[in-house]
Amino acid sequence: MKWISVDFSGSDEARELLVGLVAGSGETGAEEVDREDGVVTRVFWPSDRAGTNLDRLIAAACARSGAKVSTRGVVERADWLAEWKKHFGPTRASSRFIVCPPWDVAEPASGGHVIIINPEMAFGTGTHESTQLALELLEETVKPGDTVIDVGAGSGILAIAAAKLGAASVLAIEIDEDAIQNARGNCVRNGVEATVEIEEADFSKLDVPPASLVVCNEIAPNLALMLPCLIAASRGGRLIVSGIDALHHDFARAALASAGLAIIGERQKGEWLALVCV
Repeated sequence: MKWISVDFSGSDEARELLVGLVAGSGETGAEEVDREDGVVTRVFWPSDRAGTNLDRLIAAACARSGAKVSTRGVVERADWLAEWKKHFGPTRASSRFIVCPPWDVAEPASGGHVIIINPEMAFGTGTHESTQLALELLEETVKPGDTVIDVGAGSGILAIAAAKLGAASVLAIEIDEDAIQNARGNCVRNGVEATVEIEEADFSKLDVPPASLVVCNEIAPNLALMLPCLIAASRGGRLIVSGIDALHHDFARAALASAGLAIIGERQKGEWLALVCV
């Protein structure tokens, strides 16, 4: 299978923001590449994503982030995935969580946890700031016995974290088939498959009972579209939203407030913001 490979140039901040903006667009991986003309961020999409919609997505992400398209081409999946895995090792994602690939599992610190993630075709390897922020807020928020919903589960990293923190049950909702398979495998690798249920569904069309905690790590435009459903699912409990880029900090706070939610906690890393609401 062939993949579209796009190199983006710009400042570290611009390229980092761009990765967050294209998250959830069907991209299958991103990596930093040190070329002769400087460092670029290389993002991959399946070849069947080629066309006007992808072009518009890239143009919009570049306009908002300040990054620019440097080069664009087509590669074989095996080439980039094998190379990417060579450089994927344990990552300290939060104070209590280390995220590791199956081939390089570290020992957790006292009171800490290891999350084993096979880096395949799903967002959530613990290296992106929005994921790290969500993990930090989960550490502070999850209580033993909680019922948790993870919306847009990706690799399953947040659902796995909630289970390891003592949640009684976790419903992980994801619409992408490849991500679902990756998440199910990761749940087995972490021994939480009895606690985490992974459902293939469009969250906006899913009728779920309210949970004591809902977590969603999505870019701000997606969060805005899902906000009514997120509020309904977390009614009477807590809601963690992450993936809010610098352009949408004020917008997110205002949207949550207008929906009648109170922000009781927040974390920020670089451009990215995560909030806890009730």
